[in-house]
Amino acid sequence: MGQAVRVKAEKNEKLGVYIKGANKRGFTIQVPGPSSVSVVKLQSGRNEMSTNAKALADWYRDRGDETWNVNYPLTPNSLVLEVGCYEGLWSSRMASKYNCFIQNFEPVKSFFQTASNLFRDNPKVSMFNFGLTDSNVETEFALDEDKSRPGYGGRIEKVILRDVAEIITSPVDLININIEGGEYTLLPRMLSTPVAKLCRNIQVQFHDDYPGCVELREDIQARLSETHVQTYCYDFVWESWRLR
Repeated sequence: MGQAVRVKAEKNEKLGVYIKGANKRGFTIQVPGPSSVSVVKLQSGRNEMSTNAKALADWYRDRGDETWNVNYPLTPNSLVLEVGCYEGLWSSRMASKYNCFIQNFEPVKSFFQTASNLFRDNPKVSMFNFGLTDSNVETEFALDEDKSRPGYGGRIEKVILRDVAEIITSPVDLININIEGGEYTLLPRMLSTPVAKLCRNIQVQFHDDYPGCVELREDIQARLSETHVQTYCYDFVWESWRLR
């Protein structure tokens, strides 16, 4: 896999998208059609962004949130796990689409409470106020909406993370992982224990603002390919792997 591309903040004919002016939150990519998305990856003092812009534009062009991200061979008896459920948007889509069993893991109390309220009338959705990683630990998260992660600065909250190998001990039809860089710790633990082989489908968002992310992702992909087959991939946006 190559390095993340850099794109000037202007119309880019090669990508077929408009990359508009920067503000403190980032750039706006306007893809063909009604959708647009803000990309929050500014280079200090420079009029360009660092992200896999083509993959992101392709994702919105292909309406990935409505297609790849939710289309799986699931039934009402299927078990789906979401690691880092935030306020429950993706899980609510899966519950509506498949009426499946869902287990949500969210360590931040306010997000956990919002998601719990969303699913309070659905007995098939279980909520857990902890995250998953490679060990049992209490740590501090720097709160930044859906980008909250371990770190310092701004609002801090102590959260609980649990060893995934102690939590996932039976087959799972789909696990969805979106944990702001925590995937680089979680997935190796899954792969070094029976957990990965218990997951029929592994859908993950790799983040490109984590130190050594390109090499770490390549290593994880190589290990995943021993047990799973990649079913789709938009670099550093979303990808999915199905058990062989």
